[in-house]
Amino acid sequence: MGRKGPVCPYTQTALERGTFYLPLGSPVPLLAIRHMVPTGFPFLRDDPEQVAAYLERFGDRPPAALRAEVQAVADRYGLVPANAS
Repeated sequence: MGRKGPVCPYTQTALERGTFYLPLGSPVPLLAIRHMVPTGFPFLRDDPEQVAAYLERFGDRPPAALRAEVQAVADRYGLVPANAS
């Protein structure tokens, strides 16, 4: 579902290129479900309920690369990260 190691033939992920939501081909219908992970914030930043769930779970420890974005989105929705002091 993403880069598999330090050597990757692609310079950007589909999410970074903005093509993530294009239909993907499959011989059968597929649905991938996974647990929420700290690096998954870009996939849910446009849904206030999902952002609230993310902040409840990871609000006090988002990845450094996402910290500013998480804070900005939380501010936009008037949400406070869990364990914020």
